[in-house]
Amino acid sequence: MDTKEDIIKLWHENVDSILAQQSPKRRQHEQERIQVIRELMSDSALGKDLLDWADDNDIVILMDKEIMVGGYHLSGLKTIALSTHIPNGQLINTLAHEIRHAWQDGQGFLPLFNNNLDKNSVQTATEYMLQVRFLEADATAIGNKVLKDVIEKRGKLAMLKHLPMTSIISHTIEFKTSLVEKFNDFFYDDARKNAYDERSLKIYAAYMGISNIIIPYSELEYDDEKFSDQHNMPFNIGINVHDEASIRKLGEIFNQGNYMDNLPEGFHKAPFYSAGFSLENETFEVLKKANTLRNSYKPRKL
Repeated sequence: MDTKEDIIKLWHENVDSILAQQSPKRRQHEQERIQVIRELMSDSALGKDLLDWADDNDIVILMDKEIMVGGYHLSGLKTIALSTHIPNGQLINTLAHEIRHAWQDGQGFLPLFNNNLDKNSVQTATEYMLQVRFLEADATAIGNKVLKDVIEKRGKLAMLKHLPMTSIISHTIEFKTSLVEKFNDFFYDDARKNAYDERSLKIYAAYMGISNIIIPYSELEYDDEKFSDQHNMPFNIGINVHDEASIRKLGEIFNQGNYMDNLPEGFHKAPFYSAGFSLENETFEVLKKANTLRNSYKPRKL
């Protein structure tokens, strides 16, 4: 069986073969863009810490011409890709968000399924969905904070070169500046929260073997789906949503404190965080089926 290191090595050989098919002109242009984004992001102290961590941990940053959303992080593969279609300024937020996911991955906080359904059954679908909420809220808070820092450092006029005015205004009229407030903002944003709920449930259901699951998906230049199936990526349960200390570890900021220290004791049990899965009736049926199937496996503790 391939080790984790073997899998990462094989994956990056696969990435190199994809890059070899791209034109030198494109590669140079994209590397120049990534450098500009890095320079902008470095104007935030938090942004610089994220970049330093990524460099120290050999995180590869690429650009993907297929996707229209900001970008993505490939779990277990030390790879981040940014969309070529998004302005550099907006990709500051995206890169910070995705590096935070890479950091979560490095800490063992990101859940990762494999083809061993018994292991995947260690948590219910609802527990998995809640875990995704906490992980995305953390990454979203980090991304928004870094972009706000850069706008404040560079100034609105200077940032017009990199960002549309609407985005600049939305990040400068925002009075909530602390990371814990930005973490909570995720749970106020019903549209974003519900979108992650739906997607995470469908991913869980698909890996549990429930048929006819259509996961919202866009084409990726660096598609890890077939690769992961071939190499059966190591399983990782992620954070324990019933253990407050486990969740609070998400708030660590590179040994410079923990922003979740400002959350009240027992916060993870509050309905604000753990309830309100606004799923359509059809999706609720998938949720019930997934949890029923999970219970048919040998129970395991989180």
